[in-house]
Amino acid sequence: GGGQALGGSAPGKVIAVSLADQGSLGMKVEKRKNSQSTAIVSQVVPGTQAERAGLQRGDIICRAGTDGAEEFPYDEFLTVAASTDRP
Repeated sequence: GGGQALGGSAPGKVIAVSLADQGSLGMKVEKRKNSQSTAIVSQVVPGTQAERAGLQRGDIICRAGTDGAEEFPYDEFLTVAASTDRP
């Protein structure tokens, strides 16, 4: 949306987020244009668990327990998000 690029070169702050509730996460993700094609948040829907968790547009999705060092592959994130057995 809006013609603005997502992501950036400056390192951000790592926050732990749990989106374990059943149903919609309340966000849209895009495939990040990097060599690993990882997931980046493109939109957060107001009033959803993603908003309550503090997610914002441009946040990069990383694997739990990696302190932000390992980004989540886009295709794998979509599979996990659609699952009823979210980590």
